[in-house]
Amino acid sequence: MKKRMISMLVMVAMILTAIPMATITAGAENLNALQLLEAKENATPMEFGVRNEVSAGSYDNGRIFYVFDIEEHSGSVSFNYSFQYNTVSYNIYNDKGVKLEDGAVLDIGTYYFGIIYNFSGPLQIVAFNFLPTFEKVCLWGTPNITKAVTCDENGVQVRTCTICGETDIEQIPMLEHKNIGAWNTVQPTCTKDGGRVRDCNDCTHKEQEITKATGFGGEGLCITCGVDSRKLGDITGTGKVEIGDALEILKYLAGMNSMVVESNACRWEAARITKNAKPQIGDALEILKFLAGMTSMIK
Repeated sequence: MKKRMISMLVMVAMILTAIPMATITAGAENLNALQLLEAKENATPMEFGVRNEVSAGSYDNGRIFYVFDIEEHSGSVSFNYSFQYNTVSYNIYNDKGVKLEDGAVLDIGTYYFGIIYNFSGPLQIVAFNFLPTFEKVCLWGTPNITKAVTCDENGVQVRTCTICGETDIEQIPMLEHKNIGAWNTVQPTCTKDGGRVRDCNDCTHKEQEITKATGFGGEGLCITCGVDSRKLGDITGTGKVEIGDALEILKYLAGMNSMVVESNACRWEAARITKNAKPQIGDALEILKFLAGMTSMIK
């Protein structure tokens, strides 16, 4: 009894070792003349997007060819498989029997899909099936810009496939003033606004920020220089007219370093007591008369 059980286990092991592993591989050879002739005469037409099925029985082996045409334009073909207990190899060949690499881009023409199967075990009838798909690939020429891009509007470019003539229209995103220059800053004065400005290098657009003239504060004093130009004669900004104010005018007239400068509107206006275009000797005299208690234009 024990010997009979051992013999049965050995037979089961032999049967199991005779069943091949499920594999699917791509072959490596080109078709010879007879195989190519077989393909051309016996190939079954294949449609993309339709599932195809091949069945075979125990100890069965053979070769099956399918034929398909690429008519629209070039592209790549892929095959999705499902299979059970079989050994299968496959290749794609061109119309001259030359084996093509998986994923190769196929030009317009006729192609063969060859399947070699070898069911070497004592199995029941089994099947494998495949679903071929085709993805076209356009080779685009140089884009032709039909509408120039600007900072405020998208541009348009058109490409044409050099294989099938299909056109592709693309928008070119607007520039949006991204290529803009550096800020050019102008400092404000007592009476003139300042700020900064920068120009777009692709169009006439400007970005500008205004800094208002410093002007006068709540007490009538200029925020920049501290002078109240409404108080004639107070050039030094002490709040009252003094001998030093007359000296500043005299220094200006002598070409010496003086607080009286035209760029400082407040001091300039305070020094123009007689309302001439520029401070004069008479303006200094008005200060001296005011300090002496004499009649003066300074109130």
